[in-house]
Amino acid sequence: MVRALAELDVLPGASVLDAGCGAGVHLGLFAEAVGPTGRVAGIDLDPDEIALAEQLWEGTDVGAVLELGSGDLLELPFPDASFDLVWSAAALHHVEPVEQAFAELVRVTRSGGRVAVLEADVGGSFPFLPWPVELEIVLRSAALRAELDRYGGKLAYSFSGLLGRELPRLLREAGLEQIELLPVHEVEQGPLDAARADESRQWFLGPLAERIRPYLAPRDWELLERLLEPRVDGGLFASQDFFQVRTGYLVTGHVR
Repeated sequence: MVRALAELDVLPGASVLDAGCGAGVHLGLFAEAVGPTGRVAGIDLDPDEIALAEQLWEGTDVGAVLELGSGDLLELPFPDASFDLVWSAAALHHVEPVEQAFAELVRVTRSGGRVAVLEADVGGSFPFLPWPVELEIVLRSAALRAELDRYGGKLAYSFSGLLGRELPRLLREAGLEQIELLPVHEVEQGPLDAARADESRQWFLGPLAERIRPYLAPRDWELLERLLEPRVDGGLFASQDFFQVRTGYLVTGHVR
């Protein structure tokens, strides 16, 4: 993530919006880049996330320059042409209609400014792991089938797992120019400590399972559970050969 932000080359004095900032982990990097003469705003639809962001930076130099508030990416609470850079990371795949959100990102960006979006994609960012190839194929197939079926309407929230591949088109159709794409990789190697192993297991068997378990055969699900068990010999996370790679896609475009 730090690499992705470094690629944006944010200048001192710039104005930046983090649209869908969540708990605000990126805000400090932007505040450091723009300095005391710049402006950094963060919005999120969830007031609880904004509260976490406020707590994260409260009493710091970063907190002194931040503007935080609840807001909808489909109707951003800012005038036209308010920011030099509008950034959104891992938020737009929860927004429908996403085309309206892109129009809003462009609307609040100044002429000559940039919109930067970082998203993943089921087809190209599903974690690569040193587990049986046949299981990887089964899991990828289940993830794709689930996405195409819109998860059987069972999710309580919007989720588009194939957004990454659509980003260049969406930015172009929103009127942006000089569109560039950069793959951003996150690599984690094992063995993982107990806390991190449990966190990883909970993601696979929680949010991921919520989406793909109905599309897996029982034997494949049981194998996945055995491999992800962090407290037994032979568990994937305990292996010194363990690694996982996640790929995101950073796509940027300039406003006329």
